[in-house]
Amino acid sequence: MKKDIIRLVLVELEKERGNNQLAFKNANAEAIAAEGAMQSRYSTFKEEAQEMAIAYAKRMNDIGATIESLQRILNDCCQHSGIAAVNSLIQVKRNGDGAYFLVLLGKGGYTFAGHHGMEICVVNKASPIAVALLGRRVGEKVQLPPDGEEWEVESIQ
Repeated sequence: MKKDIIRLVLVELEKERGNNQLAFKNANAEAIAAEGAMQSRYSTFKEEAQEMAIAYAKRMNDIGATIESLQRILNDCCQHSGIAAVNSLIQVKRNGDGAYFLVLLGKGGYTFAGHHGMEICVVNKASPIAVALLGRRVGEKVQLPPDGEEWEVESIQ
């Protein structure tokens, strides 16, 4: 199941990377074509377009790093110690609701509608959610940010 979820996340990240590439090209073209003399309140339209192009380029790098990290996980054997750690897929449940958290070293911050109607969240190991989950075992209760509600660890892969 872990490999299936990672493959699903990879497909979604590739779509997002494609959207960011298009947005980067558009922002870059706008920066080249913008008249430097026209000004908004804070900076020229050209500077604003350049800032957007830089932001899209950074986001594409972040997505690329996450994709590389996920591909390495797919290539590794999926044996697990039963304790939530970096590269773990952790399933949690509460009152009939559930979610999957994939904890990575690289950038996180991605959420996808996913497996059996449960959200799939890719989080960085330093994020508050990952910090709450790391070191947990199946059956343990954990309070997850931002609301602090109690969830139960259902599975770790």
